[in-house]
Amino acid sequence: MVVCMLLLSIVTGLFMVHQEQKGKAAEAYLWKTFASLLFVFAGILASAMTPSVPSLGRELVLGGLVAGMLGDMFLSTPHISKEEHTLLFVIVGGGCFALGHLLYFISFLRLTRVQYWWPYLLVFLFLALVDLLIRSRVWKAEGILGIGFRLYGAISGLLLSGAISCVLSGGHWISLVAALLFVSSDLLLAHLQLAAKRIPRQFAYVSILLYYSAQAAFVLHLLFWP
Repeated sequence: MVVCMLLLSIVTGLFMVHQEQKGKAAEAYLWKTFASLLFVFAGILASAMTPSVPSLGRELVLGGLVAGMLGDMFLSTPHISKEEHTLLFVIVGGGCFALGHLLYFISFLRLTRVQYWWPYLLVFLFLALVDLLIRSRVWKAEGILGIGFRLYGAISGLLLSGAISCVLSGGHWISLVAALLFVSSDLLLAHLQLAAKRIPRQFAYVSILLYYSAQAAFVLHLLFWP
């Protein structure tokens, strides 16, 4: 049942992109919200199926899924709202995703028996990468938007670092898969939004596929705990 819900969420996400590219912003918003709700319900069902998962572990993962849903809603809202509110929705939506990353990271920490510090170099690597892309004008992000994307890059690096440390100390490999998919989605989505040169629209399908696969992997993370 959980797997069916996850597959339906991913298919719904791809259909959402199709609607969005046809200019049907309101319909795309509804489909995206529906897909996000499916992930949350799948997470709740997975939690009920795995009583061995500590309550805090369940709450952290479910909190990450809810934060992702809110992030989706806020980032999609500018397409159906007044243009002058776009920056606000982007900041709030990005903040929700950052919160979700932090919740997932804490869930990894709870599974990390032996702490490895070298993976945390990725935090500085991702921060430096985003800074370089912005300074070289590959990405257009100035002022508070540029600061936000730099911070988000560091948080993405933190998520991946936590997953690597978790797996090295005996955690399930699905943790690393989830983090890798999410970070890949983050980078591609940022490039689609900020790239100075036009990007083929087909990459939007790749971005949503990576992102929804990451959310699905986090739900499966509950089933394969630890």
